[in-house]
Amino acid sequence: MQTTIKGLRFWCCTLAGSATLALLPMTHTVAAEDTRVNGYVENATYGREGVGLSKFRNTLQMEMEKNAGNIGLFNNVRFNAVLRGSYDGVYDLNDDEYGRNAGGPVQLQGLQGYVPHGGGIAPTPFFGFDTTRNPNDGMVVLGEHLHDQDNGVAFGVPVRPCDKDERGCIDGYLDKDSNELRFQEFNDRADFIRELYADFDINFDNGNILSTRLGKQQVIWGRTDLFRVLDVINPVDYSRNNIYDELEDIRIPMWILRTDYRMGPTEVFDGPRFRRPEFPAGVELRQVPAPRHRSVRSAQRHS
Repeated sequence: MQTTIKGLRFWCCTLAGSATLALLPMTHTVAAEDTRVNGYVENATYGREGVGLSKFRNTLQMEMEKNAGNIGLFNNVRFNAVLRGSYDGVYDLNDDEYGRNAGGPVQLQGLQGYVPHGGGIAPTPFFGFDTTRNPNDGMVVLGEHLHDQDNGVAFGVPVRPCDKDERGCIDGYLDKDSNELRFQEFNDRADFIRELYADFDINFDNGNILSTRLGKQQVIWGRTDLFRVLDVINPVDYSRNNIYDELEDIRIPMWILRTDYRMGPTEVFDGPRFRRPEFPAGVELRQVPAPRHRSVRSAQRHS
């Protein structure tokens, strides 16, 4: 317990120090008229009965915007960047369940009772079970947290990070090492760059505008909660917190070129509005009888 508390204190101090160091150099730019810098620090801590600490994720996000004005042909030039990094301390504070010491030897049901993993297969060099490459360690019985084996087909699965146990790791898929689990955004895809794009307009002589956004971004039209309608271009990362995070935080930004051609009002649609009639107080309203019209045949008869 003493080691765990010391580790927790160390990582909390490290996170606080990193956030302070990240914010200090930007103090003088926050006050600039053409620059905006925002940021926040978030902690998500969860525990599970029988498991203990299941998440200790600390997130630092910085949002920066720079207005560059007009540059040559381009008008209203703006640069935007959103950077996010996180550290999940559960892989260090509860490594018996999720880290380098997770799992252990397992017992599987056989015809004569329980046998260790690989115990029912003879260790022969041809089509046998190699205990040196597939040891009975760092494993759990699949589904053991939900149900017993109950005389059914059960098998053990490795649960340690791929830098500790490479069994079951496929290149590019389920192949995260300890650091990639701790710091999820710092990977080969540079996911710590949430957004990085430039906005600019091109104004034409007839008043039309070509508005462009180029870079890593989220493409959204409108806003909906709990379901997606017009924002289905970017995929969603439900591994962060399932459906309980805001879509803005779990969409996967992509490198995209987006262009809008704004033609302004036209002769057909020129700012139409629908308004209910408004009458000042005290005005008496009375129904006007409908006019009486004679038929054409009756008019010809009297002519």
